[in-house]
Amino acid sequence: MRVTPTAVRQIAANSGLPHDVVERYIEQFINYTFAVAKRERKHCYKTARNWVFDPEIHKLDLLELLKPTVDIEDSYDIL
Repeated sequence: MRVTPTAVRQIAANSGLPHDVVERYIEQFINYTFAVAKRERKHCYKTARNWVFDPEIHKLDLLELLKPTVDIEDSYDIL
């Protein structure tokens, strides 16, 4: 995965964080963004692996399986 400082600055600016806070903590924001991306990748890999080894004859389409679903309980579980 590639996490660039420019992309992290852009995400932080879109979320409304002040510019001086972003510049002061850019390394921590990059590490956080990398951790979130790594967790998302792990989740997709695990979901696809479970789909491949599922013994059922009728399976959902893989793209349907990987679509993001937002539940209220899951929205607070970032890391």
